[in-house]
Amino acid sequence: MRAVAVSLLAATLAALVVVVFAGLRSGGAMLAGAVAMLAGNLAAIGVALRGGFLPARAAFARLVLGTFGKWLLVVVVLAVALVALKLPALPLLAGLLVAELAYLLALGLWNGRLQDKGTRRLC
Repeated sequence: MRAVAVSLLAATLAALVVVVFAGLRSGGAMLAGAVAMLAGNLAAIGVALRGGFLPARAAFARLVLGTFGKWLLVVVVLAVALVALKLPALPLLAGLLVAELAYLLALGLWNGRLQDKGTRRLC
């Protein structure tokens, strides 16, 4: 959940910069893209991490189902933003990118390892 909060902060700051330099419509599009990714990440977390201790097959199935649900939610929100709201596509995709990169950096996966107190380097 901390990674989602860091991603939200980074996306909000990036959207504010876009509002200043490119206008309110582009900033809103960037924020909409970031919200799509954040909602997808929260959905994936909710599906993958509930249920307590599970056998390996069930845990893997939840992980795959959560990832599928994440990207399905992202595509649906993008389709609504592009078709119904007619938001510009480039800031929308930039918001997705900023939110996902901030999420991965906050998780510590950018370097290919998990970062937590007391854990060894995995790779």
